[in-house]
Amino acid sequence: MATPSSGTISVGQIDTEFKITNSPYGLDILGMAAFSKYSPPYSLSDFYSKSFAAGITTGLLIYIDAAHPDSGGGSTWYDVSGNGNHYSGGGTFGTGAYGGYYSFGGGTYKSGNAINVASTHTTEIWVRPQASQTMYSTYCNGSSVYSGLNGVGYVVMPLNQNPYAGTGIGVGTNGAQLIAHSANYIPILATANYSFSTSTFYQVVAVWSSNVPYLYINGVLYDSGCSADRTAYAWMGRIGAADYGYYTGDMSMMRHWNRALSGAEITTLYNFTKTRYGL
Repeated sequence: MATPSSGTISVGQIDTEFKITNSPYGLDILGMAAFSKYSPPYSLSDFYSKSFAAGITTGLLIYIDAAHPDSGGGSTWYDVSGNGNHYSGGGTFGTGAYGGYYSFGGGTYKSGNAINVASTHTTEIWVRPQASQTMYSTYCNGSSVYSGLNGVGYVVMPLNQNPYAGTGIGVGTNGAQLIAHSANYIPILATANYSFSTSTFYQVVAVWSSNVPYLYINGVLYDSGCSADRTAYAWMGRIGAADYGYYTGDMSMMRHWNRALSGAEITTLYNFTKTRYGL
Protein backbone atom coordinates (compact mmCIF):
# COMPACT_ATOMS: atom_id res chain seq x y z
CA MET A 1 0.00 0.00 0.00
CA ALA A 2 1.51 3.33 -1.03
CA THR A 3 1.12 6.31 1.28
CA PRO A 4 2.18 9.95 1.21
CA SER A 5 5.53 10.62 2.83
CA SER A 6 4.53 13.79 4.64
CA GLY A 7 1.52 15.91 5.53
CA THR A 8 -1.02 16.42 8.28
CA ILE A 9 -3.55 13.95 9.64
CA SER A 10 -6.51 15.44 11.54
CA VAL A 11 -8.88 13.12 13.39
CA GLY A 12 -11.18 14.79 15.88
CA GLN A 13 -8.92 16.89 18.02
CA ILE A 14 -5.75 15.07 16.95
CA ASP A 15 -3.50 16.89 14.48
CA THR A 16 -0.39 14.90 13.64
CA GLU A 17 2.38 16.13 11.40
CA PHE A 18 4.27 13.25 9.83
CA LYS A 19 7.21 12.63 7.54
CA ILE A 20 8.06 9.07 6.65
CA THR A 21 10.81 8.36 4.14
CA ASN A 22 10.51 5.30 1.88
CA SER A 23 8.02 3.59 4.15
CA PRO A 24 4.93 2.41 2.27
CA TYR A 25 3.41 1.10 5.48
CA GLY A 26 4.35 4.09 7.59
CA LEU A 27 0.77 5.12 8.23
CA ASP A 28 0.07 1.66 9.64
CA ILE A 29 2.65 2.34 12.33
CA LEU A 30 1.50 5.91 12.90
CA GLY A 31 -2.16 4.93 13.01
CA MET A 32 -1.60 2.05 15.44
CA ALA A 33 0.52 4.25 17.70
CA ALA A 34 -2.19 6.90 17.84
CA PHE A 35 -4.87 4.25 18.27
CA SER A 36 -3.09 2.67 21.21
CA LYS A 37 -2.51 6.07 22.81
CA TYR A 38 -5.95 7.59 22.36
CA SER A 39 -8.13 4.43 22.06
CA PRO A 40 -11.67 4.63 20.59
CA PRO A 41 -13.42 6.57 19.16
CA TYR A 42 -10.28 6.99 17.05
CA SER A 43 -9.33 4.06 14.84
CA LEU A 44 -6.77 3.03 12.26
CA SER A 45 -9.38 3.53 9.51
CA ASP A 46 -9.89 7.13 10.66
CA PHE A 47 -6.23 7.86 9.97
CA TYR A 48 -6.26 6.24 6.53
CA SER A 49 -9.47 8.03 5.56
CA LYS A 50 -8.26 11.42 6.70
CA SER A 51 -4.88 11.08 5.03
CA PHE A 52 -6.05 9.71 1.68
CA ALA A 53 -8.95 12.16 1.41
CA ALA A 54 -6.52 15.03 1.96
CA GLY A 55 -8.84 16.29 4.69
CA ILE A 56 -11.64 16.96 2.16
CA THR A 57 -14.27 14.95 4.00
CA THR A 58 -17.20 17.37 4.35
CA GLY A 59 -20.07 15.79 2.44
CA LEU A 60 -18.10 12.60 1.68
CA LEU A 61 -20.64 9.80 1.13
CA ILE A 62 -18.57 7.09 -0.58
CA TYR A 63 -14.88 6.27 -0.28
CA ILE A 64 -13.73 2.97 -1.77
CA ASP A 65 -10.00 2.46 -2.17
CA ALA A 66 -8.41 -0.79 -3.33
CA ALA A 67 -5.26 0.05 -1.36
CA HIS A 68 -7.07 0.76 1.90
CA PRO A 69 -6.67 -2.13 4.39
CA ASP A 70 -10.39 -2.08 5.23
CA SER A 71 -11.68 -1.50 1.69
CA GLY A 72 -10.22 -3.53 -1.17
CA GLY A 73 -9.09 -7.06 -1.84
CA GLY A 74 -12.22 -9.18 -2.01
CA SER A 75 -15.43 -9.49 -3.99
CA THR A 76 -16.91 -6.78 -1.78
CA TRP A 77 -15.31 -3.36 -2.13
CA TYR A 78 -15.94 -1.77 1.25
CA ASP A 79 -16.83 1.88 1.75
CA VAL A 80 -14.62 3.43 4.46
CA SER A 81 -16.44 6.78 4.59
CA GLY A 82 -18.50 5.41 7.47
CA ASN A 83 -21.74 5.44 5.43
CA GLY A 84 -21.87 1.75 4.53
CA ASN A 85 -22.08 2.28 0.76
CA HIS A 86 -20.25 -0.92 -0.16
CA TYR A 87 -19.97 -2.47 -3.65
CA SER A 88 -20.08 -6.17 -4.47
CA GLY A 89 -20.01 -8.39 -7.55
CA GLY A 90 -17.57 -8.76 -10.45
CA GLY A 91 -14.20 -7.22 -11.15
CA THR A 92 -10.86 -8.91 -10.56
CA PHE A 93 -8.62 -7.64 -7.80
CA GLY A 94 -4.99 -7.05 -8.72
CA THR A 95 -1.98 -5.93 -6.73
CA GLY A 96 1.09 -4.00 -7.68
CA ALA A 97 3.06 -0.87 -7.01
CA TYR A 98 -0.16 1.12 -6.59
CA GLY A 99 -1.45 -0.82 -3.62
CA GLY A 100 -4.26 -2.58 -5.47
CA TYR A 101 -7.00 -2.09 -8.07
CA TYR A 102 -10.01 -3.80 -9.62
CA SER A 103 -10.07 -4.74 -13.31
CA PHE A 104 -13.31 -4.59 -15.28
CA GLY A 105 -14.15 -5.73 -18.79
CA GLY A 106 -16.65 -7.69 -20.85
CA GLY A 107 -19.55 -6.33 -18.84
CA THR A 108 -18.31 -7.17 -15.33
CA TYR A 109 -19.43 -4.73 -12.66
CA LYS A 110 -20.03 -4.12 -8.98
CA SER A 111 -23.34 -3.01 -7.50
CA GLY A 112 -23.82 -0.66 -4.58
CA ASN A 113 -26.44 1.37 -2.77
CA ALA A 114 -28.56 3.97 -4.53
CA ILE A 115 -27.37 7.36 -3.26
CA ASN A 116 -29.67 9.62 -5.31
CA VAL A 117 -28.06 12.99 -4.63
CA ALA A 118 -29.84 15.62 -6.68
CA SER A 119 -28.49 18.43 -8.85
CA THR A 120 -25.16 19.13 -7.10
CA HIS A 121 -22.54 16.47 -6.35
CA THR A 122 -18.97 15.35 -7.13
CA THR A 123 -17.48 11.99 -8.11
CA GLU A 124 -13.72 11.37 -8.23
CA ILE A 125 -12.34 8.18 -9.78
CA TRP A 126 -8.78 6.97 -10.37
CA VAL A 127 -8.68 4.78 -13.48
CA ARG A 128 -6.31 3.13 -15.95
CA PRO A 129 -8.31 2.41 -19.14
CA GLN A 130 -7.22 -0.41 -21.43
CA ALA A 131 -9.53 0.14 -24.43
CA SER A 132 -11.01 3.03 -26.37
CA GLN A 133 -14.65 4.08 -26.25
CA THR A 134 -16.98 5.82 -28.68
CA MET A 135 -16.58 9.56 -28.17
CA TYR A 136 -19.55 11.83 -28.81
CA SER A 137 -19.97 15.57 -29.15
CA THR A 138 -21.83 17.33 -26.36
CA TYR A 139 -25.53 17.75 -26.98
CA CYS A 140 -27.20 20.79 -25.45
CA ASN A 141 -30.85 21.75 -25.11
CA GLY A 142 -32.24 18.45 -26.35
CA SER A 143 -35.24 16.85 -24.68
CA SER A 144 -35.04 13.63 -26.73
CA VAL A 145 -31.58 12.41 -27.66
CA TYR A 146 -29.75 9.07 -27.64
CA SER A 147 -26.20 10.20 -28.41
CA GLY A 148 -24.65 8.48 -25.41
CA LEU A 149 -26.31 5.13 -25.80
CA ASN A 150 -23.74 2.86 -27.45
CA GLY A 151 -20.02 2.24 -27.10
CA VAL A 152 -19.38 4.33 -23.98
CA GLY A 153 -16.90 2.93 -21.44
CA TYR A 154 -19.15 3.29 -18.42
CA VAL A 155 -17.13 3.44 -15.22
CA VAL A 156 -20.14 4.86 -13.36
CA MET A 157 -23.53 3.84 -14.72
CA PRO A 158 -26.13 6.56 -15.44
CA LEU A 159 -29.46 5.07 -14.39
CA ASN A 160 -32.67 6.09 -16.14
CA GLN A 161 -34.38 8.04 -13.35
CA ASN A 162 -37.37 9.30 -15.30
CA PRO A 163 -38.63 12.01 -14.89
CA TYR A 164 -35.16 12.88 -13.56
CA ALA A 165 -31.76 12.01 -15.06
CA GLY A 166 -29.10 9.74 -13.59
CA THR A 167 -25.50 10.84 -14.15
CA GLY A 168 -22.60 8.67 -15.27
CA ILE A 169 -18.93 8.71 -16.29
CA GLY A 170 -17.41 7.07 -19.37
CA VAL A 171 -13.65 6.60 -19.80
CA GLY A 172 -11.57 5.03 -22.57
CA THR A 173 -8.01 5.42 -23.78
CA ASN A 174 -9.23 8.16 -26.14
CA GLY A 175 -11.10 10.36 -23.67
CA ALA A 176 -13.65 10.88 -20.92
CA GLN A 177 -17.27 11.99 -21.04
CA LEU A 178 -20.15 12.74 -18.68
CA ILE A 179 -23.65 11.46 -19.37
CA ALA A 180 -27.19 11.97 -18.07
CA HIS A 181 -29.95 9.38 -18.57
CA SER A 182 -33.73 9.59 -18.45
CA ALA A 183 -36.59 8.32 -20.63
CA ASN A 184 -35.70 8.90 -24.32
CA TYR A 185 -32.78 10.97 -23.09
CA ILE A 186 -29.11 9.95 -22.76
CA PRO A 187 -26.94 12.83 -24.01
CA ILE A 188 -23.23 13.38 -23.54
CA LEU A 189 -23.05 16.68 -21.66
CA ALA A 190 -19.29 17.11 -21.17
CA THR A 191 -16.33 15.64 -23.04
CA ALA A 192 -12.53 15.58 -22.99
CA ASN A 193 -10.73 14.12 -25.99
CA TYR A 194 -7.69 12.98 -24.06
CA SER A 195 -5.02 10.36 -24.68
CA PHE A 196 -4.87 8.05 -21.65
CA SER A 197 -1.87 5.74 -21.35
CA THR A 198 -2.67 2.10 -20.59
CA SER A 199 0.21 2.02 -18.10
CA THR A 200 -0.78 5.01 -15.93
CA PHE A 201 -3.58 5.79 -13.49
CA TYR A 202 -5.44 9.09 -13.90
CA GLN A 203 -7.75 11.16 -11.74
CA VAL A 204 -11.09 11.87 -13.44
CA VAL A 205 -13.56 14.10 -11.60
CA ALA A 206 -17.17 14.87 -12.47
CA VAL A 207 -18.62 17.91 -10.72
CA TRP A 208 -22.32 18.62 -11.14
CA SER A 209 -23.36 22.07 -9.93
CA SER A 210 -27.07 22.86 -10.30
CA ASN A 211 -27.32 20.31 -13.16
CA VAL A 212 -24.26 21.66 -15.03
CA PRO A 213 -21.32 19.21 -15.38
CA TYR A 214 -17.63 20.07 -15.10
CA LEU A 215 -15.04 17.49 -16.19
CA TYR A 216 -11.54 17.45 -14.67
CA ILE A 217 -8.54 15.25 -15.51
CA ASN A 218 -5.53 15.24 -13.15
CA GLY A 219 -6.72 18.40 -11.43
CA VAL A 220 -7.27 20.37 -14.66
CA LEU A 221 -10.72 21.51 -15.88
CA TYR A 222 -11.20 20.20 -19.43
CA ASP A 223 -14.86 20.97 -20.10
CA SER A 224 -17.64 23.08 -18.62
CA GLY A 225 -20.52 21.20 -20.12
CA CYS A 226 -24.14 21.65 -21.07
CA SER A 227 -26.86 21.84 -18.45
CA ALA A 228 -29.06 18.77 -18.17
CA ASP A 229 -32.67 19.34 -19.20
CA ARG A 230 -33.87 17.77 -15.97
CA THR A 231 -32.61 17.31 -12.42
CA ALA A 232 -29.33 15.41 -12.60
CA TYR A 233 -29.11 12.77 -9.88
CA ALA A 234 -26.04 10.85 -8.78
CA TRP A 235 -27.40 7.33 -8.43
CA MET A 236 -24.03 5.59 -7.85
CA GLY A 237 -25.57 2.11 -7.88
CA ARG A 238 -23.20 0.41 -10.35
CA ILE A 239 -19.55 0.74 -11.36
CA GLY A 240 -17.76 -0.97 -14.26
CA ALA A 241 -20.63 -1.26 -16.73
CA ALA A 242 -24.10 -0.15 -17.76
CA ASP A 243 -26.80 -2.14 -19.55
CA TYR A 244 -25.59 -0.76 -22.92
CA GLY A 245 -21.83 -0.39 -22.58
CA TYR A 246 -18.94 -1.25 -20.30
CA TYR A 247 -15.59 0.00 -19.11
CA THR A 248 -12.46 -1.96 -19.96
CA GLY A 249 -9.63 -1.20 -17.58
CA ASP A 250 -8.61 -0.77 -13.97
CA MET A 251 -10.08 1.30 -11.17
CA SER A 252 -8.27 1.88 -7.89
CA MET A 253 -10.42 4.41 -6.07
CA MET A 254 -13.72 6.27 -6.04
CA ARG A 255 -14.88 9.05 -3.74
CA HIS A 256 -18.24 10.78 -3.90
CA TRP A 257 -19.45 13.96 -2.19
CA ASN A 258 -22.93 15.46 -1.88
CA ARG A 259 -21.61 18.87 -2.88
CA ALA A 260 -19.69 20.52 -5.70
CA LEU A 261 -15.98 20.48 -4.94
CA SER A 262 -14.04 23.58 -5.93
CA GLY A 263 -11.23 23.52 -8.46
CA ALA A 264 -8.78 24.12 -5.62
CA GLU A 265 -10.10 21.09 -3.70
CA ILE A 266 -9.82 18.87 -6.78
CA THR A 267 -6.24 20.03 -7.34
CA THR A 268 -5.48 19.32 -3.68
CA LEU A 269 -6.84 15.79 -4.02
CA TYR A 270 -4.77 15.21 -7.14
CA ASN A 271 -1.55 16.58 -5.66
CA PHE A 272 -2.02 14.63 -2.47
CA THR A 273 -2.69 11.32 -4.24
CA LYS A 274 -0.53 11.45 -7.37
CA THR A 275 2.74 10.27 -5.80
CA ARG A 276 1.06 6.96 -5.06
CA TYR A 277 0.93 6.43 -8.83
CA GLY A 278 4.37 7.80 -9.58
CA LEU A 279 3.00 11.02 -11.10
